Amino acid sequence: MLSAMLTDEDLFSITEVYSDTDGSVKAVRNVNGVHVKGVALTRDSLRSLQQPASADGMSILFPPSPSPTEPLDSCMPNADVRDFLARRRSVGKRTLRAPGPDPETLNEILRVAARVPDHRRLEPWRFIVFEGDRREAFGTILADIKASNEEDADDKTLQEERDRFLRAPVVIAVISSPDVAHKTPVWEQELSCGAVCQNLLIAANAAGWAGCWLTEWIAYDAGVSDALGLGEHERVAGFVYLGTCEARPPERPRPDMATKISRWMP
Repeated sequence: MLSAMLTDEDLFSITEVYSDTDGSVKAVRNVNGVHVKGVALTRDSLRSLQQPASADGMSILFPPSPSPTEPLDSCMPNADVRDFLARRRSVGKRTLRAPGPDPETLNEILRVAARVPDHRRLEPWRFIVFEGDRREAFGTILADIKASNEEDADDKTLQEERDRFLRAPVVIAVISSPDVAHKTPVWEQELSCGAVCQNLLIAANAAGWAGCWLTEWIAYDAGVSDALGLGEHERVAGFVYLGTCEARPPERPRPDMATKISRWMP
């Protein structure tokens, strides 16, 4: 078996997958460049191999959070993280399929996603998770709101709203929840929430799941905000869709950094 050929450290650090046209995995590469070829393996099986067992038999997706006041490294040079960040990208909203992360796995992803810059530790954000039948139930609410907003909305439009959260097996609403009475500027608190959205995509990708961060009209509609139970100063930073994407998304044009970087001169 593949698991007998690699150590736990090797399995935990799988970074590249070579698959056939049927989606079966034929080989994997870890951070040390170890290749194992000629092994047919499903993607779900690969994910289980990427999560070595702890002493109590539970899978380890991410290391546990450090204890408060525990000294941490000020930087952690890592060639594989650099490669990951240089190549990561979101996938198209219509390319996601089941399976998605289960609740336990998602909780781990969200725990890591919340490790962001946060001035004065206000934690000005929260998550609302849509899974299973609740995606369809909220879609019915969206269709009702759309019909109320647009009296001429046709059946196709309303069905699109019913199906909106069915585009992925898991949808997370990331909510900006600033403390407007605090001396920390709301803008800084909102930036922290944006960092959570990006960190969520990175954590999900690192755990083996594809995703995209969307807003669309539902992020700005008062009726949807009410249905989500948002407070007076809360708003949707984005809806993050997570699932499986067998296709390899093509690279898209990136910024010309020469036009984005300037160096101040006195």
